[in-house]
Amino acid sequence: MEEKKINWFDKSYAEIVEHIMENYHEKLHAQMKDLSKFTTTILKVHGTEHDELFEVHRLFHIIQINMIQHLIKQESRIFPIVKRYSRRPIEELLNKAISEINKYKSKEDNTVELLEKLESITDGYTAPEDGCATYERTYELLKEFHLDIISHLQFEEEMLFNRLIEEKE
Repeated sequence: MEEKKINWFDKSYAEIVEHIMENYHEKLHAQMKDLSKFTTTILKVHGTEHDELFEVHRLFHIIQINMIQHLIKQESRIFPIVKRYSRRPIEELLNKAISEINKYKSKEDNTVELLEKLESITDGYTAPEDGCATYERTYELLKEFHLDIISHLQFEEEMLFNRLIEEKE
């Protein structure tokens, strides 16, 4: 059965926010919880033979901090204003939403750069031959996490932030 492609340009800002929350934020919260445990486990078990796991552990946790702050900023500051604007499209709310987006963008973190470093030191998220099933699963989850973050950042930029900013212009 073929899945129907959604035209997000036809959706309200509120619907886009709900989609981001349900399809990205909830998943990222769960992924971070699991990956925190997994990266710690493989570091403890394999760290003596694989020095790179100290860096994998460190990078993941920095990314986790960045993403938790990213999610909180959006959920507590940007999204409530955008949803209000979606229900009541007045210039004051649009200006407020754009102001929050611009503040958010001006404090962009280095998450994408850290993900690239993580991908590099894990050899494209490829577990070594002597890695156990948990090691392999951790790298699979890190790869999925990486792709989900990139997809999330692109979607919210294209379908939400840019549209709001263009609406003002």
